[in-house]
Amino acid sequence: MSLRPLSPVLVNRKLEVPDERPSLEWLPIDLLRIESAYQRELTPTGLAVVQKIVRDFTWQRFGTLSVAPLEHGLYAVIDGQHRGTALATLGVDEAPCMVNDMSFEERARSFVAINSVNTPVTSIQKYWAAVAAKDDLHLEVYAACDRAGVRVLRYPVPTTKHRVGDTMAASALLFIGKAYGGEVLQLSLRMLTESGDGHPGLLVSQTIKACGKLVGEDVRLYNNPRDLIAAAATIDWPNMIRMARINADGKRFQAVLDAALRVQILKALDLPANKGVR
Repeated sequence: MSLRPLSPVLVNRKLEVPDERPSLEWLPIDLLRIESAYQRELTPTGLAVVQKIVRDFTWQRFGTLSVAPLEHGLYAVIDGQHRGTALATLGVDEAPCMVNDMSFEERARSFVAINSVNTPVTSIQKYWAAVAAKDDLHLEVYAACDRAGVRVLRYPVPTTKHRVGDTMAASALLFIGKAYGGEVLQLSLRMLTESGDGHPGLLVSQTIKACGKLVGEDVRLYNNPRDLIAAAATIDWPNMIRMARINADGKRFQAVLDAALRVQILKALDLPANKGVR
């Protein structure tokens, strides 16, 4: 693991930092208010977020609420409505807050600014963070990938530039790992990495899921890995994927690809279609 410093970046404008710094305080929950003029309502989606925070609560993941003083000793919540609601649900009396003096217009502008610059966390970043956190499922998937010669890239790379074993389909790996386990995932990945030229660029979500479902649902294939990989080497994968797209109506592409792969593997192995399915 490397440690990177927070280094300045080039900005094409004059930089100014306000002299007045916000204060950091623990404030009573019952003094916090939501200004409906610019804040979001607690929709079913928002309530689900609150419930998740409550279920998984730890101060290590909480951060601070951004608030501004109002009249009568109250405070407007600028950022952190869901986290604050979670604390109230948990019966916590106080919340850690960053307090800035702001007018109503400044509070509304701050709400928009804070919620406009959040950097989304990609599935790849979530995967590597969970591996570092030693999450059981992610470690099982990581080990299966390693045994199969597969690497989850740490940033997006066009599939045309992928090497053998490169993939960005972290969500598909986790899907198969959770549904069928690490051994099935490993063998399903080997169908691509150990057949033909290793099929660089084809370790995408649809092919990983198709291979995983095939191996995970047919014990005959799982029990004969050498024959399975040899059968996979007989397939023209790009053409099979292309024909599946042509024969699908968009919504059914995964199902069409799943079926096409199963037909070709069973034909190569001379196995009946109605036996061996778990």
